[in-house]
Formats: sequence, C-alpha cells, structure tokens
Amino acid sequence: MQAFRGTAASAECAQTDLVIAIPQQIGEVRAAVTELAAMRWASENTLELRDDRVARREIGLRIAEAEHFLRRNLTALLDPRKEPLGSGCLWSWNGERQPIRSRVGVSYLLSDVCDKLYAKAPRVRNELIARRVLSSAAAAARRVLIEKMLTAGDKPLLGIEGYPPERSMYESVLGATGLHREDASGAWAFRPPFEKGDVNLWPVWQRLNEIVFQTQPEPQPLDAVFRALADPPYGVMDGLHPVLLCAFMMAHSDETTLYREGTFIPEPSVADYEVLMRRPELFAIAGCHVTGGRAAVVERLAKGLNVKPATVPVVRALFRMVKGLSEFAWQTRCLPDTTLALRDAFQNARSPERFLFVDVPQALQHAEFRDQPASRGEVETFFHALNSNIQQWAGKTPRVLAKARNDLLAACGLPPEEPDGRNFDGNPCESKAGSRKRSFSPSFVASFRPPLMIPVCSPSWPLSPTARR
Repeated sequence: MQAFRGTAASAECAQTDLVIAIPQQIGEVRAAVTELAAMRWASENTLELRDDRVARREIGLRIAEAEHFLRRNLTALLDPRKEPLGSGCLWSWNGERQPIRSRVGVSYLLSDVCDKLYAKAPRVRNELIARRVLSSAAAAARRVLIEKMLTAGDKPLLGIEGYPPERSMYESVLGATGLHREDASGAWAFRPPFEKGDVNLWPVWQRLNEIVFQTQPEPQPLDAVFRALADPPYGVMDGLHPVLLCAFMMAHSDETTLYREGTFIPEPSVADYEVLMRRPELFAIAGCHVTGGRAAVVERLAKGLNVKPATVPVVRALFRMVKGLSEFAWQTRCLPDTTLALRDAFQNARSPERFLFVDVPQALQHAEFRDQPASRGEVETFFHALNSNIQQWAGKTPRVLAKARNDLLAACGLPPEEPDGRNFDGNPCESKAGSRKRSFSPSFVASFRPPLMIPVCSPSWPLSPTARR
C-alpha cells in the first residue's frame, strides 16, 4: 500500500489527465473476492460435481450471491469515508494528494479535472443530442434536423413548425451558437458561430478549420475528424458530430467536398448522412480556402468557362471540356512531356482541390498555388502553359487525321489540298503522268474525318476510362 502511495506522489503521475484512487480498508471486499475465486475454481475443476445436480445448483447459487455482494460493495472502494461506509480511499491528482473526506468531494474533484481537461468543450444544454449514444426518438429527430439543414437553410428556424424534438436541437445547437442566423439584409444562411457566448463553440469550429483546410488539400477520414473533436480539450459528444459537420459544410459550401469510399459526392443528401452517421469510416472530407493565388486561378477559370467562381464548378467544367477528346488523344504517347503529365493529372485525379491547385501546376512544372497571394506574372505563366498544353492535347487527333487523309490522297494520286479528291474546277484530278485517275466522292473521303463531339453532360468524379467513353 505504501508503494502505491509513493507512485501516486511521483513525478511520473503528475499528469492532468490522470486521477489515482487507492482504497485503504478492503477487508470485506478481499474476503468476497477470495471466496468467489475459490468457488469458481471448485466449479470448474471438481469432477464429482458432474453427476451431483444438487451440489452444482448449490455452488451456482453461492457464486451468484458472491458476485451480487461484490457488485454492491465495489462502489465503497472509492468512498473516502472509513469502514463500514467506505474504504478510506485516498485520491491523488497531478502528483498531489487531494484532501477529500466525502463522496461529494469526489464529485467536485472529478468535475474540476474535467473542466481543466476539456477547457474548450462546447456547453450544449440538450440531453437529446449531447450524448454518446442517441435514443431511437432522438436519432429520428436528428435525421429530420439534418434534412432541414440541407433543404431549408434559407428559411427562419429551417422551416420547422411547432415544437417537435428537432426544434429543441435547432435552438440549442444552431440557434444559440449563431450557426444559423440572418444577416443585415435579412437573408438566412449558415455562418461561423459566435466567437463569444455561453455555448463556447468557437474553439471547436477553429479546430475543424485546422483539420479540413490544411496546406495540402487532402481528404481527411471522417472517423479521424470526429475522434479529434472528441479528444481533449474539445470533448464533443458523438451525437453532435453529424450536425456540426453538416453546418460546417453548408457554411463553406464552395470550399469543402465530401467523399464516400474515395468517390466524390457532388450534392450530399440526407441518405448520405444516414450512412455517415452509422459508418463514418467510409467517408472523408476535403477543403481548400480559395484565397490568394488560388482565388486568382479560380476566378480566371470561372470567367473563361462561364461557371460559378468556386473550386468544384470550375473543375467540373474542365473535365467536361476534355471529356470530349477522342480515345486516341487519351491513349497516345506522342505528346510533349508536360502534356502527358497534364493528361495523367486528369486521369488520376481524386480530389478537386488537390487536382486544381497541386496536381495541374506540378504537371506543368509550375509551383503549386497556396493561400498566399500570387504575382500577376506567376498566374500568366501558369495559364500560358495550361492553354498551350491543352491545345497540344486537343489538336493531336486533328493533326493525325489530316496526315492520314493526305497520305491516303497521295496514295490515290490526288493532290492533298482538296479533301474531296477534286480540283478547284470540279474535275477529277490528273496523276503526275497526266493520266486520268479515279475520283472519290466527298462522302467517301469525309468518312475518314470523324467530328469531335463535346458532350453536354457533366462527367463523373473521378474520371475513369469507362466514363470517358
């Protein structure tokens, strides 16, 4: 016992997340544990009990009574009061013995430890959702709340009428924190929470920003994100995770993307969130602040492609533009090295953010774009390289077709100037020896010049060879 006391007072145990309890008077509990162990040994190792039903029943009853007595008296082990009320338990925290004389003192100690350990925890006063495991009724109300968040974010109270359970969740999680509020113009939308307030959600929001908006825009597994929010000093309960995630993605709708098993989800629905709440390990989230050099790239591409100035719409338009290229353009190796690298970036893309700001610049031998401002010269150099390489890529098939057409006409003794095999006067061409050669109809030669088709549908993500066809 003295060794335990010395260990509790040592420097190794001077940790804010470690509380040590050393029971002192454990006579009755020790006797009960010894008796229970002896009876279990006898029940498992006495062969004579195999044929004696009365003895087996008797020892079974005694084992049950000993287990019941032990469970009933285990709470006394942590009681600082003397026997028979407690065990005179000694409590130590942060390497120091705590002057505790009652069970109420134990509660105060644990409360103070949790306050210090989870100093940045949000104070959500709602027992329906601020739990590790929700009841069936609370889970159904949370599903309705998320559906309203996805479909009615521009309405006061998300369009909730009356006072159903989801209304109380809204008031305590979204309303009291300022996550859903109106601006000066009267427009309702999802916004960052209040920096100051009783709920104290701002530190958790900042932590989410740090996880999602990293220097390298990589998808982060949601189970790891939720674990980071649950760990000290945040301590966010599991029931709050999906609601906070949905609010975060709605507030940063142009900067965040959601993935399920590596596949980009363009418009997350309540069905996706239902799976997410049960299997968060299947999902990942990625984000990218569109500021500095990234903003310059997105704005210029959006203007040229006539889309909304946001990462995902711009990347979709880029893929729509190159998806109409022929299979030959996607397979040939007779292209400049930078053009081949650009094509590989399109083929191997897994994240819109990383594709646009990291993979494409690296393929063009250009520095990746970060949050810092980029000079006009850097942006111009990047777009000059991008345009020239896309032109090289898109023009490869027409150049090969033109060469094949000219070779065919030359083999037929026709001049390469006219693709329909006729002179300007409409008469059949003459061979070099002056003899009349057979003429070909325009439809015959045109059959060797298939047009490039630019589909109007949006490509899937990531782009696969099957999707390109």
